[in-house]
Amino acid sequence: MTGREHLVLCAELAGLKGATAQNIATSLLQEFGIAEWADKCVKTYSGGTRRKLCAALSMVGDPSILLLDEPSTGVDPISKRRMWDFFRSRLPGRTILLTTHSMAEAEAISTRVAIMSKGSLRCIGSVQSLKSRFGRGLVLQVKLPAASRALLRMRLEELLREKLPAAEVKEEEQEQEQGASSSSKMLSSGSSSNNTNSIFTLHVQMKEQATEPSTQMPLADLFAAMETWKEEMNIEDYCISQVSLEQVFLKVTQTSEDGAVSSLPLPPPPPGSS
Repeated sequence: MTGREHLVLCAELAGLKGATAQNIATSLLQEFGIAEWADKCVKTYSGGTRRKLCAALSMVGDPSILLLDEPSTGVDPISKRRMWDFFRSRLPGRTILLTTHSMAEAEAISTRVAIMSKGSLRCIGSVQSLKSRFGRGLVLQVKLPAASRALLRMRLEELLREKLPAAEVKEEEQEQEQGASSSSKMLSSGSSSNNTNSIFTLHVQMKEQATEPSTQMPLADLFAAMETWKEEMNIEDYCISQVSLEQVFLKVTQTSEDGAVSSLPLPPPPPGSS
Protein backbone atom coordinates (compact mmCIF):
# COMPACT_ATOMS: atom_id res chain seq x y z
CA MET A 1 0.00 0.00 0.00
CA THR A 2 1.06 3.60 -0.61
CA GLY A 3 1.24 6.31 2.01
CA ARG A 4 -1.93 7.89 0.66
CA GLU A 5 -3.77 4.57 0.78
CA HIS A 6 -2.76 4.08 4.43
CA LEU A 7 -4.16 7.49 5.34
CA VAL A 8 -7.38 7.03 3.36
CA LEU A 9 -7.93 3.61 4.93
CA CYS A 10 -7.51 5.01 8.45
CA ALA A 11 -9.86 7.90 7.61
CA GLU A 12 -12.50 5.47 6.36
CA LEU A 13 -12.12 3.35 9.50
CA ALA A 14 -12.73 6.55 11.48
CA GLY A 15 -16.03 6.99 9.62
CA LEU A 16 -14.88 9.47 6.98
CA LYS A 17 -15.79 8.64 3.40
CA GLY A 18 -15.10 9.58 -0.20
CA ALA A 19 -13.75 13.05 -0.92
CA THR A 20 -13.47 13.87 2.81
CA ALA A 21 -11.07 10.98 3.41
CA GLN A 22 -9.07 11.91 0.31
CA ASN A 23 -8.81 15.56 1.36
CA ILE A 24 -7.64 14.66 4.86
CA ALA A 25 -5.00 12.34 3.43
CA THR A 26 -3.75 15.03 1.03
CA SER A 27 -3.66 17.65 3.79
CA LEU A 28 -1.68 15.44 6.20
CA LEU A 29 0.78 14.39 3.49
CA GLN A 30 1.52 18.04 2.88
CA GLU A 31 1.68 18.97 6.58
CA PHE A 32 4.34 16.33 7.25
CA GLY A 33 6.31 16.96 4.08
CA ILE A 34 5.79 13.58 2.44
CA ALA A 35 3.52 14.56 -0.47
CA GLU A 36 6.15 13.57 -3.05
CA TRP A 37 6.12 9.98 -1.71
CA ALA A 38 2.31 9.86 -1.36
CA ASP A 39 1.76 7.36 -4.18
CA LYS A 40 4.82 5.18 -3.61
CA CYS A 41 4.73 1.91 -1.68
CA VAL A 42 5.53 2.37 1.99
CA LYS A 43 8.03 -0.51 1.87
CA THR A 44 10.25 1.75 -0.27
CA TYR A 45 10.22 4.57 2.32
CA SER A 46 13.24 5.43 4.42
CA GLY A 47 12.98 5.05 8.19
CA GLY A 48 12.50 8.79 8.64
CA THR A 49 9.74 8.97 6.05
CA ARG A 50 7.95 6.05 7.71
CA ARG A 51 8.14 7.95 11.01
CA LYS A 52 6.53 10.97 9.38
CA LEU A 53 3.79 8.79 7.92
CA CYS A 54 3.13 7.28 11.37
CA ALA A 55 2.85 10.77 12.83
CA ALA A 56 0.42 11.73 10.06
CA LEU A 57 -1.66 8.61 10.73
CA SER A 58 -1.96 9.60 14.40
CA MET A 59 -3.80 12.77 13.37
CA VAL A 60 -6.46 11.06 11.24
CA GLY A 61 -9.85 11.72 12.82
CA ASP A 62 -8.57 14.76 14.72
CA PRO A 63 -8.28 12.91 18.10
CA SER A 64 -8.67 14.86 21.35
CA ILE A 65 -6.09 12.65 23.09
CA LEU A 66 -2.85 11.80 21.31
CA LEU A 67 -0.18 9.36 22.53
CA LEU A 68 3.25 9.86 20.93
CA ASP A 69 6.29 7.65 21.52
CA GLU A 70 9.46 9.37 20.28
CA PRO A 71 7.70 10.53 17.08
CA SER A 72 10.71 12.28 15.52
CA THR A 73 13.36 9.59 16.06
CA GLY A 74 15.29 9.03 12.82
CA VAL A 75 13.82 12.12 11.14
CA ASP A 76 16.10 14.71 9.54
CA PRO A 77 16.55 18.00 11.49
CA ILE A 78 14.38 20.18 9.21
CA SER A 79 11.49 17.70 9.15
CA LYS A 80 11.91 17.15 12.89
CA ARG A 81 11.39 20.84 13.61
CA ARG A 82 8.45 20.91 11.21
CA MET A 83 6.86 17.97 13.06
CA TRP A 84 7.41 19.60 16.46
CA ASP A 85 5.85 22.85 15.26
CA PHE A 86 2.87 20.93 13.87
CA PHE A 87 2.11 19.12 17.15
CA ARG A 88 2.71 22.26 19.19
CA SER A 89 0.20 24.16 17.03
CA ARG A 90 -2.38 21.41 17.64
CA LEU A 91 -2.18 21.61 21.47
CA PRO A 92 -5.19 23.92 22.06
CA GLY A 93 -8.19 21.76 22.95
CA ARG A 94 -6.12 18.58 22.80
CA THR A 95 -4.10 16.46 25.24
CA ILE A 96 -0.80 15.12 23.90
CA LEU A 97 1.14 12.61 25.99
CA LEU A 98 4.69 12.38 24.67
CA THR A 99 7.39 9.93 25.78
CA THR A 100 10.89 10.74 24.59
CA HIS A 101 14.60 10.59 25.37
CA SER A 102 15.13 13.83 23.45
CA MET A 103 15.09 16.86 25.73
CA ALA A 104 14.85 19.12 22.66
CA GLU A 105 11.71 17.29 21.53
CA ALA A 106 10.17 17.51 25.00
CA GLU A 107 10.89 21.22 25.25
CA ALA A 108 9.62 21.96 21.72
CA ILE A 109 6.25 20.22 22.11
CA SER A 110 5.35 20.13 25.79
CA THR A 111 3.76 22.65 28.16
CA ARG A 112 4.50 20.39 31.15
CA VAL A 113 7.35 17.93 31.51
CA ALA A 114 7.63 14.91 33.82
CA ILE A 115 10.98 13.27 34.50
CA MET A 116 11.14 9.57 35.41
CA SER A 117 14.08 7.67 36.84
CA LYS A 118 14.21 3.93 37.53
CA GLY A 119 10.48 3.61 36.93
CA SER A 120 9.44 6.36 39.33
CA LEU A 121 8.11 9.84 38.65
CA ARG A 122 10.61 12.31 40.10
CA CYS A 123 9.20 15.70 39.17
CA ILE A 124 6.67 17.41 36.96
CA GLY A 125 6.08 21.00 35.90
CA SER A 126 6.62 23.51 33.15
CA VAL A 127 10.06 23.63 31.53
CA GLN A 128 10.72 26.99 33.18
CA SER A 129 9.70 25.78 36.65
CA LEU A 130 11.97 22.73 36.38
CA LYS A 131 14.88 24.88 35.23
CA SER A 132 14.30 27.28 38.13
CA ARG A 133 14.13 24.47 40.68
CA PHE A 134 16.87 22.13 39.54
CA GLY A 135 19.04 24.24 37.26
CA ARG A 136 20.08 27.26 39.29
CA GLY A 137 22.78 28.96 37.32
CA LEU A 138 23.76 30.26 33.91
CA VAL A 139 25.55 28.95 30.86
CA LEU A 140 28.14 31.26 29.33
CA GLN A 141 29.21 30.41 25.80
CA VAL A 142 32.00 32.49 24.32
CA LYS A 143 33.61 32.42 20.89
CA LEU A 144 37.22 33.44 21.37
CA PRO A 145 40.84 32.34 20.73
CA ALA A 146 41.98 29.32 22.75
CA ALA A 147 44.79 31.41 24.26
CA SER A 148 42.23 33.63 26.02
CA ARG A 149 40.32 30.83 27.76
CA ALA A 150 42.38 30.74 30.95
CA LEU A 151 42.19 34.51 31.32
CA LEU A 152 38.40 34.52 30.81
CA ARG A 153 37.89 31.88 33.47
CA MET A 154 40.17 33.70 35.93
CA ARG A 155 38.33 37.00 35.42
CA LEU A 156 34.94 35.30 35.75
CA GLU A 157 35.95 33.65 39.02
CA GLU A 158 37.19 37.01 40.33
CA LEU A 159 33.82 38.58 39.45
CA LEU A 160 31.90 35.85 41.26
CA ARG A 161 34.08 36.08 44.37
CA GLU A 162 33.08 39.74 44.57
CA LYS A 163 29.42 39.53 43.54
CA LEU A 164 28.30 36.01 44.44
CA PRO A 165 30.71 33.98 46.61
CA ALA A 166 28.28 31.02 46.74
CA ALA A 167 28.71 30.40 43.00
CA GLU A 168 31.39 28.47 41.16
CA VAL A 169 32.59 28.05 37.58
CA LYS A 170 32.74 24.72 35.78
CA GLU A 171 34.10 24.16 32.31
CA GLU A 172 32.41 22.01 29.68
CA GLU A 173 33.77 20.58 26.46
CA GLN A 174 31.73 21.89 23.54
CA GLU A 175 29.63 19.13 21.95
CA GLN A 176 29.18 19.55 18.22
CA GLU A 177 26.19 17.33 17.61
CA GLN A 178 22.63 17.44 16.41
CA GLY A 179 21.27 18.11 19.88
CA ALA A 180 23.44 21.18 20.46
CA SER A 181 21.70 24.09 22.13
CA SER A 182 20.23 26.96 20.14
CA SER A 183 22.79 29.32 21.64
CA SER A 184 25.61 27.10 20.37
CA LYS A 185 24.07 27.18 16.88
CA MET A 186 23.77 30.96 17.07
CA LEU A 187 27.43 31.38 17.94
CA SER A 188 28.71 28.86 15.42
CA SER A 189 26.55 30.17 12.57
CA GLY A 190 27.76 33.75 12.85
CA SER A 191 30.20 35.05 10.28
CA SER A 192 33.80 34.80 11.39
CA SER A 193 36.94 36.36 10.04
CA ASN A 194 39.07 34.30 12.42
CA ASN A 195 38.72 30.55 11.92
CA THR A 196 40.95 29.84 14.95
CA ASN A 197 38.21 31.01 17.32
CA SER A 198 36.20 28.28 19.01
CA ILE A 199 33.26 28.08 21.40
CA PHE A 200 34.18 27.89 25.08
CA THR A 201 31.39 26.87 27.48
CA LEU A 202 31.38 27.70 31.18
CA HIS A 203 28.68 26.88 33.73
CA VAL A 204 28.12 29.42 36.49
CA GLN A 205 26.22 27.58 39.20
CA MET A 206 25.57 27.55 42.91
CA LYS A 207 27.91 25.41 45.00
CA GLU A 208 26.41 22.24 46.42
CA GLN A 209 26.54 23.64 49.96
CA ALA A 210 24.70 26.82 48.96
CA THR A 211 21.16 26.53 50.31
CA GLU A 212 19.65 29.98 49.79
CA PRO A 213 17.06 29.59 46.99
CA SER A 214 16.63 33.36 46.64
CA THR A 215 20.24 33.93 45.65
CA GLN A 216 20.36 35.41 42.15
CA MET A 217 23.11 35.27 39.57
CA PRO A 218 24.64 38.71 38.88
CA LEU A 219 23.30 38.84 35.33
CA ALA A 220 23.69 42.59 34.79
CA ASP A 221 27.23 42.51 36.20
CA LEU A 222 28.10 39.57 33.97
CA PHE A 223 26.88 41.32 30.81
CA ALA A 224 28.79 44.48 31.76
CA ALA A 225 31.96 42.49 32.40
CA MET A 226 31.71 40.61 29.10
CA GLU A 227 31.41 43.89 27.20
CA THR A 228 34.48 45.17 29.02
CA TRP A 229 36.50 42.01 28.32
CA LYS A 230 35.53 41.80 24.63
CA GLU A 231 38.46 43.77 23.24
CA GLU A 232 41.02 42.57 25.78
CA MET A 233 40.39 38.88 25.07
CA ASN A 234 39.45 39.18 21.37
CA ILE A 235 35.96 37.84 22.08
CA GLU A 236 34.08 37.48 18.79
CA ASP A 237 30.68 36.68 20.26
CA TYR A 238 29.09 35.41 23.45
CA CYS A 239 25.77 34.13 24.76
CA ILE A 240 24.39 33.91 28.31
CA SER A 241 21.50 31.50 28.83
CA GLN A 242 19.77 29.30 31.36
CA VAL A 243 20.81 25.71 31.86
CA SER A 244 19.31 23.28 29.35
CA LEU A 245 16.51 20.82 30.04
CA GLU A 246 19.06 18.04 29.48
CA GLN A 247 21.14 19.38 32.37
CA VAL A 248 18.01 19.48 34.53
CA PHE A 249 17.31 15.85 33.60
CA LEU A 250 20.85 14.81 34.56
CA LYS A 251 20.55 16.70 37.85
CA VAL A 252 17.22 15.08 38.76
CA THR A 253 18.30 11.55 37.85
CA GLN A 254 21.63 11.96 39.66
CA THR A 255 19.86 13.26 42.76
CA SER A 256 17.35 10.40 42.70
CA GLU A 257 20.17 7.85 42.44
CA ASP A 258 21.79 9.44 45.48
CA GLY A 259 18.53 9.05 47.36
CA ALA A 260 17.96 12.77 47.87
CA VAL A 261 14.86 12.88 45.68
CA SER A 262 12.57 10.01 46.54
CA SER A 263 9.22 11.77 46.45
CA LEU A 264 8.78 15.22 44.98
CA PRO A 265 5.41 17.00 45.35
CA LEU A 266 3.53 17.12 42.08
CA PRO A 267 2.00 20.55 41.42
CA PRO A 268 -1.54 20.75 40.03
CA PRO A 269 -1.92 21.38 36.29
CA PRO A 270 -2.26 25.01 35.24
CA PRO A 271 -5.84 26.39 35.03
CA GLY A 272 -7.60 25.54 31.80
CA SER A 273 -5.19 22.74 30.81
CA SER A 274 -6.45 19.28 29.96
